[in-house]
Amino acid sequence: MYSDALGINPEQIEEQMAADKEMGLSLDYEKDTGRCVIPDQAMLKKACVANGIHHNDAGYSDAVPSDIPKDDTETVDDSTAEESWKDPD
Repeated sequence: MYSDALGINPEQIEEQMAADKEMGLSLDYEKDTGRCVIPDQAMLKKACVANGIHHNDAGYSDAVPSDIPKDDTETVDDSTAEESWKDPD
């Protein structure tokens, strides 16, 4: 499978592959586009977590952002949200 979100500039492939190896990731990149080639679903989950990326088509067992509330008692800190996105009081 392929990921544009995990893709990089083709000139940085060697550098990124070294960084991936340090994180325990086994990823490859297309030489001409830099698009990430992921061997399986388990590696996709590991790569998303390691890089802090949310998989928009994720299922129940896939990586999700860490800032999503786990239940109704938790709230997301919106103090960093832009003023234009906040509800007027």
